[in-house]
Amino acid sequence: MRLMTLKLIVVALAGVLMLSGCDDGKSFEPKDVFKLNAKATSYTTQIVSQSRYGATLLDGHFIDRYGVSKITLPKGYEYLNSTKDKVICSSNTSLRVISRASSKTLADVNTTIPTISATLRGNFLAYILGNNSFGLYNTKTKKTIIESQVGDSVAINTKAAAPIFVDNLAVMPMLDGKLVIVDINDVENANIVYISSQSVFNNVIYLSRIGDNLVAATQYKLITLGTIGEFEYASNLSDIAINKGYIYLFAKDGTIAKLDIKLNKIASAKFDYARYSAVSAFDDKVVALDKTGALIVLNSSLTKHRIYDIGEVENPVYINANKLYKDGKIIDLSQISYE
Repeated sequence: MRLMTLKLIVVALAGVLMLSGCDDGKSFEPKDVFKLNAKATSYTTQIVSQSRYGATLLDGHFIDRYGVSKITLPKGYEYLNSTKDKVICSSNTSLRVISRASSKTLADVNTTIPTISATLRGNFLAYILGNNSFGLYNTKTKKTIIESQVGDSVAINTKAAAPIFVDNLAVMPMLDGKLVIVDINDVENANIVYISSQSVFNNVIYLSRIGDNLVAATQYKLITLGTIGEFEYASNLSDIAINKGYIYLFAKDGTIAKLDIKLNKIASAKFDYARYSAVSAFDDKVVALDKTGALIVLNSSLTKHRIYDIGEVENPVYINANKLYKDGKIIDLSQISYE
């Protein structure tokens, strides 16, 4: 279950928003659906909560980019993010870094409200709190370098982005449509980039980079900025994926678009009334799972596709690259063809 009422409200409101993005409650009804014959293995139990970067299981284990964990999280904690040897998790009042090998606590930050997202690089832990504060903590000195609230946030989309580090900069994806860029050597002077300005559900849902350029999005707008300049693309977004220097945009009207770094549209395909629960782009494939259980598998140029039935999405699912975690099964997406 969710740890706090605030998190429950966030989930409920995000669900309402997702449904409002559909036309009159209509569902995606593909004409030609194939039977799925991909290899599948099992994991321990159901997913009870998820972040953009992984999921917490009912038995305390978690799933991240490295697969299903061998260790369990401390009781009352949920998975947020991880590195190769460390795991970030949070409870009602604590943001904790633990060892992937032993579960030993390596750092513990006291918080008074839930942590929305967090990222660790070296000794620096960057995090976003539910009151739209960002923070930077030194795990070696056990001291908070900065914690500051930058505005209000009424409600957020659950696909919340985590901070990223670019050289000596920490880029903080805020809950009100802004990026706060903090120099870790001069935290008092921060720069702010505005993505979108809606009053609700305006948190940054995606933040990554392609080379020297940032890629960031709220559900209302996608931007890229850096050595190429600054570009924007307005859309009612569901999710984003990046592969081989291209950006794949998944919209709430069922459109999937392939964009270059300057946000020029290269190709697109539309699946009317599709509501995307999980998406990925890897190798030469683009994958999107609809709420009805229709798994859409396309080629990277979006000119070919096949649709498979893998069962309705009633519980949380998690996808990372070519692995889809759903209802206790791990489906190897690399084995599924688009033709």
